[in-house]
Amino acid sequence: MPQKGAQFALVGGVPASVESDLLNAETIRVGLECVLARPQFAKSPRASRFLRYIVEAALAGRRDCLKEYVLGVEVFDRAPSFDPRVDTIVRVEAVKLRGRLAQYYRGPGRKESVIIDMPKGGYAPDFRLRSHRASVRPLPINETRNLAVPVSVAVLPFANLSADPDQAYWSDGLTDELTSALSRIARLRTVSRTSAFVFKGKAVDVRLAGRMLCADVVVEGSVRMQARRVRVSAQLIEVSTGLLLWSDIIERETQDAWAVQEEIAAAIMAAVKLELTPEESKAATKNYIPNPEAFELYLKGRYAVERMDYHAQVESVQLFQRASFFPTSLALTVN
Repeated sequence: MPQKGAQFALVGGVPASVESDLLNAETIRVGLECVLARPQFAKSPRASRFLRYIVEAALAGRRDCLKEYVLGVEVFDRAPSFDPRVDTIVRVEAVKLRGRLAQYYRGPGRKESVIIDMPKGGYAPDFRLRSHRASVRPLPINETRNLAVPVSVAVLPFANLSADPDQAYWSDGLTDELTSALSRIARLRTVSRTSAFVFKGKAVDVRLAGRMLCADVVVEGSVRMQARRVRVSAQLIEVSTGLLLWSDIIERETQDAWAVQEEIAAAIMAAVKLELTPEESKAATKNYIPNPEAFELYLKGRYAVERMDYHAQVESVQLFQRASFFPTSLALTVN
């Protein structure tokens, strides 16, 4: 939940019942990183530093500290003798920042759900959710894509539908492996795992999640473990239209489950009409066959790391050590 003092608002088009899930410190930070990654901010360290400072201060409940003197000293490296009445650096940069934000949300950020604003008369930011009822140009799925324009894809955390909640290491592991496989395709812009996992366990509309992650398409799905078989259900959804571009159910023995992410990655490429070059195909495919037992221990170890407590960290080290005992660890057979 957001810290006390952070100001949030909700704009029409989003049910109030999901406000706490969609407009919180984590999703605001995802929106911030989307803004800072764009050229008008990436090429301006001063504007980026200014925006990051006021957002983090607001999320920490320090809105009242966002005064002209504090910003001059903390953000713009003015000396303690800084006098805002004489040196107008903060006011000048604030005008520029408001202009950059307005330009961004009218242009490349027009599809984003989280909007960061700095109202006139102060330096504390406001955060709100935008209505997405306006039409957006859809991804051209029925034509050959302009290869100079990367497709942005987000892999939402796969749901664990197994009877045992501890089997979540398979669903989290598949999400990680698929994200990794897609990130090796140069003509795809893959949303980071950290950003996508903000939505783990949340009942969020896929289109809204995609917009918040600045994605063109979103992958979502579920994993069910039963006996020694893995059943993976996955689908690819176009964010701008909500169209289902592709879906499938894949069943494998657990010893062959490592290859599922490659099948899904290949299906995604076909669905967005992106034909891989031989070099890209090679980069997206493992050049080894993992040892099934070592691979499962590795996934369990990664899952334990994410639990972020002392006992889980000790467990993760033990699991990684057990995985390393296998000959050449994961890579036993070269293709």
